[in-house]
Amino acid sequence: MKRTFTYGIVAALGIMVGGVAYAATCTSCGDDAKCKNPQAVQQFKENTAPLRKSLNEKEIALRAEYGMNSIDSNRTTDLENQIGELKEKIRSAGEQMGFAPCCLS
Repeated sequence: MKRTFTYGIVAALGIMVGGVAYAATCTSCGDDAKCKNPQAVQQFKENTAPLRKSLNEKEIALRAEYGMNSIDSNRTTDLENQIGELKEKIRSAGEQMGFAPCCLS
């Protein structure tokens, strides 16, 4: 019970910090940033939809794995590696489309 509660708190804090970091980086690009162009953002979303869907599925699987009573460290390590690779693919796709790194964080 305590472990689940702790994981919930850590997840909530992670989401909160991530949201604040995202909001801060979006404005740091300036008004002429490509991430402020709705057409470019839509094209980026369409081009990376399969990658983002797979990333979402992997993150859900990882959260489920951490929520189990006995955690399989091999499985979690594998999922974390896959998540990192997917994030890098999404980031590189955005960079190829001309998005600044501050738009992709």
